[in-house]
Amino acid sequence: HVLVTHTHRDHLDAPAQQALAGAQTAVRFVGPPTVTDRLVELGIAPERLTTIVPDQSVRCGDVTVTAVPARHRPTTPDAQGYVLVAPTTSVYHTGDTELDDCLDHARGLHPHVLLVPINGRKGNMTAEQAATLAHRLAVPVVVPVHYGCLQPVDDLLERFLAAMAATVGPTRVALMDPGSIALLPFAVPAP
Repeated sequence: HVLVTHTHRDHLDAPAQQALAGAQTAVRFVGPPTVTDRLVELGIAPERLTTIVPDQSVRCGDVTVTAVPARHRPTTPDAQGYVLVAPTTSVYHTGDTELDDCLDHARGLHPHVLLVPINGRKGNMTAEQAATLAHRLAVPVVVPVHYGCLQPVDDLLERFLAAMAATVGPTRVALMDPGSIALLPFAVPAP
């Protein structure tokens, strides 16, 4: 399953989605209405698409995926994140979003791992706001994302780490190199 949070090209890469759909006929796509509409326009068969909106869930194998609202930009009114609940762990990917009370919907799903943007531009939370969300959700592990790529700012990771160090709580930061793969449950070495 491919989960798409919104239609911006860094999240819905049209050529990649088309190539994947053509090469892997078993792949299914999940997203909000604007995403599934766009995928139909790209020639992906409707029976391979599942449209979900916040607070709706879908089973993807042995994983339950629940959509969580996001507040990104006016051009993406149905942007959303996802909480994936697997037998041994759960992951909340916020998608692109600003810090907003709507993100607290994920709290009731008890995510173990939070993937959160820290770039602070174009409808995303700042490094400090991402640390605030990790603290509010009291997740055991947080993985900062969406930095050092489209809008490179040299000190984003350092600011995020400093903000995390300033918060009191059980959350640990896990850093991933671009292109690396993490297997769940996500092991984080003790400090």
